[in-house]
Amino acid sequence: MFPLGSVLSAELSRPWLWRGAGIAALIAVGLIAIPIVSSLAHEVRVGQLGAALLGPALSVMLTVGAVLGSFAFTADFRHGSLHRRVLLFSRAPIFASRAASTFLASMLAGGTVGTVLVLIMLLLGGHPTSFFAAGAFAGVAAVGSMWGFAVGSLVRDHLVAFFVVPLTLALPEFLAGAGITTGFFFPVLTSEWSTSVAEGRINSMPLLGSLCWLVLLLGSAGAVFSHRDLR
Repeated sequence: MFPLGSVLSAELSRPWLWRGAGIAALIAVGLIAIPIVSSLAHEVRVGQLGAALLGPALSVMLTVGAVLGSFAFTADFRHGSLHRRVLLFSRAPIFASRAASTFLASMLAGGTVGTVLVLIMLLLGGHPTSFFAAGAFAGVAAVGSMWGFAVGSLVRDHLVAFFVVPLTLALPEFLAGAGITTGFFFPVLTSEWSTSVAEGRINSMPLLGSLCWLVLLLGSAGAVFSHRDLR
């Protein structure tokens, strides 16, 4: 079998990958459900509630997906299992396979979260076209995990990455408060295209910009991983 295929198969069979995706999905649902319950307690209309919470809910999913992605690297790096894989396979297939398996697991987690939220809104009397939201949540979780995976591979420290990864996603808000233009930053671009997908359309330019950020960051992280000492 081609080395990349064998490494990918091993990565997809890791129990932590799917447990982590499940935990991330539960955390995301819980964080998003809190304002829903609070708003319903104040008798907010479901239609207004769905529109108001769409952006924040996607931001939560992006952050949770990014943290899951960073843990996919830092957790195994901390325990040394990533070092043992380097002894069996070359670094490039390991990095690529770990990123691909994390992408798939995060997409499944995001799609599950989106589907659960859509069903909740429908049970509460929401509009059925909101099923587009499931795809938006799957996409935003997947790209978020790649962002977190790349940042985590550069930081390497498990605890530090837990704070640094969300900080990189929140950075545009701090810069915007200082009057700096942030429309070209990854979190802003991702928010634009994911919101458009959830509303049943696609905004291609923000999507392209978001993917360019990922290619640049993942390429840099992969190059660093291939040459940096595993210490």
